[in-house]
Amino acid sequence: KKLHAYWTAVPACSLDVSQRGLLGVGFGTHVEVWKDAMAVKAQGPYMSHHTHGIAVKDIHFCPYEDVLGIGHAKGFSSVLVPGAGEPNFDSREANPLETKRQRREAEVHSLLDKLQPEMIALDPNFIGTVDRASKQVRGEELRLEREEGLSEEQKRKKAKRHARGRDKIGKIQKKKQDNVVEARKQDAR
Repeated sequence: KKLHAYWTAVPACSLDVSQRGLLGVGFGTHVEVWKDAMAVKAQGPYMSHHTHGIAVKDIHFCPYEDVLGIGHAKGFSSVLVPGAGEPNFDSREANPLETKRQRREAEVHSLLDKLQPEMIALDPNFIGTVDRASKQVRGEELRLEREEGLSEEQKRKKAKRHARGRDKIGKIQKKKQDNVVEARKQDAR
């Protein structure tokens, strides 16, 4: 169902809506910003900007800022649009000024919030105990754990002995040739 209709001289090539509900329309060499254009039928644009003969390609409002970015044939321009950005951002929702560390912590907190407290169980007897097994026993346990994770093919590859330089193709062929020559010498005698 059509609520409102607006007319432009040439077809609009780009539309964007700000966080506060302002509608930006880019068409031809003009950019217009309409206030409350989706709620009520506006009589005229809130703001208008002319790019002086440069075709507008794309427009976007910057979040939490009163800035409209205009991409055109000769580069980029920005226009201040009072009241376009949300002045008070919720730091728990989307903080545009947060650091890398704050972003990581927020991600960890959001994951922990999803985890049910009943799923977290610690053995009170385990905390503070020391593994008194010898170094050889721990090494053997670690080796067995690693081997359990290996497939049969990986175990065969691991079992292969690599004698560097002794089992090369050229040496094997030479040994075979020497055996043939020796066999012929034996037959000739």
